[in-house]
Amino acid sequence: MRNFTSHSTKINDIEAEFVAVSNQIYAGKDFYLVGKKEENERFLKLIWQFVGREKFSTTDQLDDRVVVICNYRNRMNYEKCKKEFESKGYEEGINFFQGEVFAPVYVLATAGKLVIDRIEIFLTSYCTLNCEKCIAYIPYFKKHENTSLKMLKDDADLIFKKIDFVDKLKLLGGEGFAYPFLKEYILYLHENYGEQIGTVRIGTNGTIFPRQDVLDVIRECGVIIDISDYSLGVSDLCKMDEVIALFEKNNIRYEVKRTGEQWLDMGFLDNIPEPLPDIEIEERFHKCAMFCRNFYDGKYWFCCSNFAAVRAKLFPEDENDYLDFKETIEKKDILMYELGYSKLGHTTFCRVCRGCSEEVNPMTVPVAKQKERD
Repeated sequence: MRNFTSHSTKINDIEAEFVAVSNQIYAGKDFYLVGKKEENERFLKLIWQFVGREKFSTTDQLDDRVVVICNYRNRMNYEKCKKEFESKGYEEGINFFQGEVFAPVYVLATAGKLVIDRIEIFLTSYCTLNCEKCIAYIPYFKKHENTSLKMLKDDADLIFKKIDFVDKLKLLGGEGFAYPFLKEYILYLHENYGEQIGTVRIGTNGTIFPRQDVLDVIRECGVIIDISDYSLGVSDLCKMDEVIALFEKNNIRYEVKRTGEQWLDMGFLDNIPEPLPDIEIEERFHKCAMFCRNFYDGKYWFCCSNFAAVRAKLFPEDENDYLDFKETIEKKDILMYELGYSKLGHTTFCRVCRGCSEEVNPMTVPVAKQKERD
């Protein structure tokens, strides 16, 4: 989820979204959806699953009873839409809302269900590549290791005790297919929490062929493979055509994620931004709008890159940057953290990171440039 609406994400403003949305829910308002067809359908699918089919329409009949829900997932499109409706007298947070923010707050307020868009699970720091600007800092781990299967299962139990539904649960590394207990973990998720997960997805760099027993479980459990296409950067290592052929032969769903010729250079470790006052760091945090949460050893990290830097012992751990699910914690608190609220209004890692969106960070590097192994 990317939160485009908050002007401050410091914890003292933690009630803002709930108050704004609740005011409209209990005022008997109808809701008019704006966005691309697939974006509106995605919004409605979530609402219908937990609340019902009433009150939402894409029919353009605007009047003072209608609240507009903007489902554009690109900030530029969202801002253009907001400007258009502001000219008609609409006001953000009053009768105009970002769909990605509105939907989970509405579901929690009306049905008591906590829905999270995406959580990433760190399986292993082993990888077949050694990308210099890896967002997970894999080349900089002094010691590589696999996450224990017990920890993964314990974490799943914690997640789904407190969260009712995760739309995308993405299994990553390192290289997802390098994890030796992948089959067992997928089966555990499917058998225990299949109804609480939209899709389980595995991230792979297209350089490795999974075992047949793993492929069989992936197909049977409906797992989707996300293949990062690094062929421009490491053409001698990528086996895109062969990997895709293998998945198709086994009737496995997959999506190819094109990476282009450039990656964003997030700065850490060797291109750290100049120090800024907190108010400017918070502004960078909002424009970055990191959507990749990470869950590891009972902790729900807002930023996956922040987590990886801590895991690699490159950056200090700070309680501002995660929620501890082993402690007493309410669904409302989890959702507010998901929307970006914290004591600082940003992560501590933001001080050393340039951000992961082009809106805030113009720095680029060649895709998948390899670092010499030590």
